[in-house]
Amino acid sequence: MEKRFSMVLVLLSLLLTPIFANGSQESSSSQEGGKSYRIAFTMALRDQFLSTMENACLAEAKKEGVKVASQDAQQSSNAQLSQVQQFAAQDYDALIVNLVTTDNSQAVLSAAGDMPVVFVNRAPDVDLVKGKQTYVGSDEHKSGAFQAQALAKFFTERNVKTINYVLLQGTLGLQHTTLRTSSVKKGLEDAGFTLNQVYQDTAEYDRAKALNKMQQFIASGKKFDCVICNNDEMALGAIAAMKQAGLDPKEIPVVGIDATAAGLTAMENGELYATVFQDAKGQGEGALKAAMALASGQEIDTYIDIPFQLVDQSNYKNYMK
Repeated sequence: MEKRFSMVLVLLSLLLTPIFANGSQESSSSQEGGKSYRIAFTMALRDQFLSTMENACLAEAKKEGVKVASQDAQQSSNAQLSQVQQFAAQDYDALIVNLVTTDNSQAVLSAAGDMPVVFVNRAPDVDLVKGKQTYVGSDEHKSGAFQAQALAKFFTERNVKTINYVLLQGTLGLQHTTLRTSSVKKGLEDAGFTLNQVYQDTAEYDRAKALNKMQQFIASGKKFDCVICNNDEMALGAIAAMKQAGLDPKEIPVVGIDATAAGLTAMENGELYATVFQDAKGQGEGALKAAMALASGQEIDTYIDIPFQLVDQSNYKNYMK
């Protein structure tokens, strides 16, 4: 984890009294000599990355002696709003939200009422109030920029000036989907490449959907030079489709985002060209610390940055557990 974020966690820790007890998805806790916080957590879904983030949050809660009630909205905005309303009625001290859709931000805040709110991983599309709300996540402009940096290296080494690309997007309507898509294109254009979009569609961050989309596209017979994916899961689906069709991902680079365990294994096998490390553990821990700080009345910043990091063949082993 970057020094900057480590310092943020240290500062947040100093603002809070250490507490000791058990913390889990529905755990109870006790505290000697102080308040035991009750924090609610509503998640968009539990995929590999978000589950890692959730587990980090729960582990930090156990360390701090905080009760966290965590629920999965299963990609339903209505379900998430219902969860928030229930948490508000149960008088939780703070709320952590991993948004189903960005455009639901204001509705979530309204449903939360007086609860302090920490958005994590998926940025809200509303202005936040210092001391009342914050966002813990990463600058999505940089995720696509890192993908562009990796691809620029690949094509520059081969003296390629025009890139015929395939792009698999995540869930439409999410801010990070939009920014990951626009920033990788901008990064390549700024590097002097001419871009030719051969195919672009959404696979909603899902491996199976990406496999299906790529199978259909490959069947069209159109030629392409690379596959850009908004996350590793879709990249792995694209790679599977390419291998089924006899296309070598070592010759047609595929890039993702997240640096998941499966993604890193694909890098080790030479199938995924590059990915971008998104710190799930840092986001989960940071969200819990921020929620505790807001619950205690501290006026922390409205944005806590967890930096992205480029992962390529030169350093991927550093991220493998």
